[in-house]
Amino acid sequence: MYCKYCGKKLDDGVSFCTGCGKPVQKQIIKSELESRNKKTKKTVTRNVIIAVVLLAIVCVVIGIFNKPGFR
Repeated sequence: MYCKYCGKKLDDGVSFCTGCGKPVQKQIIKSELESRNKKTKKTVTRNVIIAVVLLAIVCVVIGIFNKPGFR
């Protein structure tokens, strides 16, 4: 990991940069960020599919109950 202020290479677990003294924040690794995005996309896709299926079921039920001569 490198300091985002001065670019000095940092040891693991340090809280402050030994070059400039600024506090070190954990930087998210690109692959970790991509993994989070994939999980989010999967969740959104799953939710959309569930919503479409439920809407289809409601439309079928309404269609059945609205037939002439149902009662």
